[in-house]
Amino acid sequence: MAAALSDDDIVSTYTEEATDDDGDAGDIINSAKKMRASSLLYEKVKVFSDGKCAEEEAVKYNNFKWTCRKINDTEQGTKKYYKCSFKRGSNCPAKIYLLFHASNFEVTLFQAIIQHDHTTESQQTGIPIEVKNVIIELFQNGYTTQKSILYELDKLKIMQPKASQISSFLVTLRKKLYGPAQISLNYIKNWCIEKSIIPNDPDECFVANYYIKDDDADPLFRLFVTTKNLMKNCLNSNHV
Repeated sequence: MAAALSDDDIVSTYTEEATDDDGDAGDIINSAKKMRASSLLYEKVKVFSDGKCAEEEAVKYNNFKWTCRKINDTEQGTKKYYKCSFKRGSNCPAKIYLLFHASNFEVTLFQAIIQHDHTTESQQTGIPIEVKNVIIELFQNGYTTQKSILYELDKLKIMQPKASQISSFLVTLRKKLYGPAQISLNYIKNWCIEKSIIPNDPDECFVANYYIKDDDADPLFRLFVTTKNLMKNCLNSNHV
């Protein structure tokens, strides 16, 4: 970093408008998103002769871990912004950006004039684990819709997540409990093989036989599911 800085070495920039987005924090934000002016100033640190070297240096600059968060096209060139990501969920204010000059092949690294802060963490945006456990219990007790779960959480005086968060969590929960909403014949075949092992429990179901016709024009499958006790009762019955 230069010991003395001229006016040309100090630049102001723009920062992304804060949004209420539950998406992946690692996603690169397109420059078309709404921007607002910021008082954050940047100082020129280093000039590179090519972009590859600049990007390799940026992700490990000053022995910190930096993650690209935004790409913005300007008259001066393309600006690629990074934030310090020393820890998952961190909210360190330190930022840098690379300027890929439009007039030549040089790339300049700029650093925000702000100190790192590794003591604070961003506010949790997902559903807290304690609330998830309550939702799972409610689901198992028959409250299977977003509206009914919100109503029960309100009765229990428990913090209510966003309706969209509950809906998303219910999709994941149903898939975990019941499997995918759509299944293939190959999935059924693997399930039959897995369930073909005869259990020790006489009342536990198993697949005694199955038939699968994997034909695009006329797909077909048949399952024969039974238990030891059912088989025993059939042997002792005159009519089945």
